[in-house]
Amino acid sequence: MYRFIMIISLSVGLFLSACSRLEIQSTFRNQPMTIDGNSEDWADVPLLYNKVPPLMFGAVNDSSSLELVLVFRDESLARMMISRGFSIWFDDDESFGIDCMGGMGSWRRTIPGYKPDSASSRRNHRFRPLNSGDFTAIDKKADSYIPASEIDGLDAAFSVENGYYCLELRLPLKAEKGTFGARIVSGKRVEVELKTKTLKASPKHKSTGMTGSGQRGSGGRRGGRRAGAGRMQRPDMAGKEFKATIELAG
Repeated sequence: MYRFIMIISLSVGLFLSACSRLEIQSTFRNQPMTIDGNSEDWADVPLLYNKVPPLMFGAVNDSSSLELVLVFRDESLARMMISRGFSIWFDDDESFGIDCMGGMGSWRRTIPGYKPDSASSRRNHRFRPLNSGDFTAIDKKADSYIPASEIDGLDAAFSVENGYYCLELRLPLKAEKGTFGARIVSGKRVEVELKTKTLKASPKHKSTGMTGSGQRGSGGRRGGRRAGAGRMQRPDMAGKEFKATIELAG
């Protein structure tokens, strides 16, 4: 995986972007990618580098489907995506897209006696790869929630290899009116937003306002707490997001 990324950076070139939305030209492909969370199929496809969050992004398409890849090493981003869950939206009001619930069950427990020899092998060992069965196609306006594995032409996979996390998607571009594929494309452009979910502060983390008598007992210490000296309120834990506009090839 590391050599694959170095080859792209030297022979194809990575374009840096710190803007709010990445603009990318999709590459026309003759052979479909294998959607398995492994980026080896993308060795000949130019990827763009996004600065915040740090990741590489690529797109290929033919007349029937669009395939996307995100590759990154950011452990905090991976943990957010896996433990909190994440969504991939195709519209501005975040009502139509794909959702992954996430949960710590996606991180494997360490096998007793297993001693990985590197940080990357520890990541590989602890991560349960995700596939289409872990994703749900969402249309909030139609109150529709369908497993991605039940939608023709829709595939997803998220895995890790040698310390690099890889999210791959296959999206249908042609479909009957009103179906999932028909809503993805607007002309020759596709809008994509990857967004991890935000954690809200738990009530137990808010200030309790506990008070004590403030008096010293007989030979004892001052009891209780000052008014308002309860636990500090835990701030909302913001998520991360990545936006891209893809110009279709062909």
